[in-house]
Amino acid sequence: MSRIVIREPLFHDAEQLATMLNDDNGLRADLGMVGDTNETAQHFLEYVRDWCQKNHAVTYVIVHGDVAIGTISLSRRNPDGESAGIGYWIGTKHRRKGYCGLAFDAVIKQAIN
Repeated sequence: MSRIVIREPLFHDAEQLATMLNDDNGLRADLGMVGDTNETAQHFLEYVRDWCQKNHAVTYVIVHGDVAIGTISLSRRNPDGESAGIGYWIGTKHRRKGYCGLAFDAVIKQAIN
């Protein structure tokens, strides 16, 4: 199985993910995105920042090689450290390859630390 890393989004990651959100019809359908969009890296980063603030969250980019293939977020973290939510999305051509499981394990390790 190929290795992935998770990291806070860089501008280059945001460019790749914005393109994916514009072009990947399967992903768009899964996310409930209707109609044409013109996502940009800047808009993506602003959206993630605002969403994280509202949801007491941190969002990481899932990276395989040099390619951003999705995101995973740790959200609704309780101050007691006992519970949180995890959500993710990944491009359709990267699915069913074990990447989300690896990203899940990595975000759990981040939450514990």
